[in-house]
Amino acid sequence: MKEHLEKWRSFLTEEVRKELFKVEMEVSFPNTRDVELEIFYNLLRAVPAVTRCYAEKSQKKATNMYIQLELKINNMVIGNKTPMQYIRDVLIPDIYRYTKGDYRPTIIPHSIRITTPETQKKMN
Repeated sequence: MKEHLEKWRSFLTEEVRKELFKVEMEVSFPNTRDVELEIFYNLLRAVPAVTRCYAEKSQKKATNMYIQLELKINNMVIGNKTPMQYIRDVLIPDIYRYTKGDYRPTIIPHSIRITTPETQKKMN
């Protein structure tokens, strides 16, 4: 009997792997806004699927401030969508929903790049 139960336990234990995919994007703010970057990063971390938020670099130009963001998102939350569908349909509207007022960025669409766990394994 004990041997029989041990076989069933091996079926019941699931190994859940938490894989993250990386989204790199560039956002901009007009220089007329008084934006504190730490508050902006905290607002981005409040978006439900975002687990990590990094700023690679920021630069001020004559009219705008540009920030290169790197967001890490849990792969389990996207469901059966592709990462690009998830970004277009869920992530970008959530960013606009959670960042209000002066902290609402302008996302530059052609700057969005995605690195999935599969492409990271191919690179290594």
